[in-house]
Amino acid sequence: DPSEAAAGTVAELSNMESAGPISRTFFLWAQPLLRAGFKNPLQSDDALLLPERLRPKAVFARFEALWAAETARVAARAVKGASRKQPSVLRVLWQLTRQDVYRALFLQILGNVVCKFGSVLLLRRLTQIILEANDDLRGEGLAVACGLVVMNAIDGTLSPLATFSIQRALYAVGACISQSVLQKGRALHPALQDKFRR
Repeated sequence: DPSEAAAGTVAELSNMESAGPISRTFFLWAQPLLRAGFKNPLQSDDALLLPERLRPKAVFARFEALWAAETARVAARAVKGASRKQPSVLRVLWQLTRQDVYRALFLQILGNVVCKFGSVLLLRRLTQIILEANDDLRGEGLAVACGLVVMNAIDGTLSPLATFSIQRALYAVGACISQSVLQKGRALHPALQDKFRR
C-alpha cells in the first residue's frame, strides 16, 4: 500500500485528518495531489496518506478484534443453549462502520430537517415583510434575509460532510475485505507474498 509505505514509522496526519469542515466541504485537502497531477503525471509516491483509522492494517486489526468478540459471544450463547446461530460478518461490519453511519445520519437530519425547515420559516417571514410594505420592517427583513443565507450555507456544508462520513464507512468495509483476501492469499501461497501485496 503506497500510503502506508509513505507513512513510514512517523505518525503523520493525513491531509484528510487535518482538514477542517470548510476544507472537507470544498475538497481543499486534496489540492496538493491535484496540483502535482497538473504539473506532472502522478506516481505512487504522490499518493496522499490515508487517515490512520482508515489504513488497511488498522481497519483489519479492528475487524479481527470485533470478529473475535462476535465468535466468543456466539460460543457463550451456544454453551448456555440459548442459540445455535453462527457468527455474523454483517454484525461485525456494522460495528466497524456504525459510528460513521450514525454521524452521516445525524448530519443529514440536521441539514434536511433543521436547516431546510428553518429556511422555509424564514422565507415565509420574509415574504410577509415584503407584502406588508412597511419601512419600519426593513431591519427585520434584512436580518431574516441574512438568516436565510446562513441557513443555506450551513445546509450546503452539512451535506458534503455527511457524504464524507458514508464514504469513510464504505472505504473501511472495502479495506477490511481486501485485507482478508490478502491474508488468505498469504496463507494459501506463502511463496507469492509479493504478488498478493501488490
